[in-house]
Amino acid sequence: NGSSVASALKSPCQQSSHCRSTEFCVAGKCVVRAGAGQACEVGGCVAPLVCIDLPSQAKSVCAEPGGLGAPCSGAPGECKMPYNCVQQKCAKAGLVGAPCSAAYGCLTGTCIATQGSAVGTCVKRFSSGASCTHNLECASLWCEAEQCVDACR
Repeated sequence: NGSSVASALKSPCQQSSHCRSTEFCVAGKCVVRAGAGQACEVGGCVAPLVCIDLPSQAKSVCAEPGGLGAPCSGAPGECKMPYNCVQQKCAKAGLVGAPCSAAYGCLTGTCIATQGSAVGTCVKRFSSGASCTHNLECASLWCEAEQCVDACR
């Protein structure tokens, strides 16, 4: 059929796209994706399940993405939309006043981290003239010489 997708379990592969949709590539071989409650590694679960780290049990298992307050490790997809993993718990994502981190930012506003921490709070973007360190902090999306400036000058 001319397809480059592997036709049998444990077929050689270089990446998961070389395997069937029910398989993924591990150590150069196509292996079956894990189901609910089964041990896994990132990318190795049957959709819509995700591989969730369970540090208390020293393993990772396939499970539905967590809702508000569910435990998480920070890996992408562990929390249902619109939640993000903040301080090992699924939290409201991205709205002004919500917790945020460098890995999971804000839908509206910008993430201002607490001094010496990777975790912060979503705040409104700054007005022209305010101090800034990057473009996303400014309402105009323009930070120049550490100051928010109007985009059109």
